[in-house]
Amino acid sequence: MFLDTSLLTINFVNISFPNLVSMKSMFSDGYYLKSVYFKNFTLQKLYSITKLFKNCTYLQIVDFDNFNAKSLSDISNIFEDCNSLVSIDFTGFYSDNLKTMEWMFFGCDSLISVNF
Repeated sequence: MFLDTSLLTINFVNISFPNLVSMKSMFSDGYYLKSVYFKNFTLQKLYSITKLFKNCTYLQIVDFDNFNAKSLSDISNIFEDCNSLVSIDFTGFYSDNLKTMEWMFFGCDSLISVNF
């Protein structure tokens, strides 16, 4: 959907996708993307966000403010090679079924703050 985007900021506010099951690689290679905000974002059947932000070289901030994905089970490699990422806020991230979180922050050399 946003693969290789030139957008700088994306805001998802008060959005619900009741039948969406995967957001795998949705923002991958979004080199110019600097920030993504999820506020009141509801995904009833979502199970995978693997590699969601892979290779988003300039991504600095991701904020999950009431990110509700009860069925989500796989978030492996979600921020792989996000070299500029400095802050992630998971305080509003909700999922009962997380099983796989491997390599979440692989290549995140600038990461200094992760809030759960």
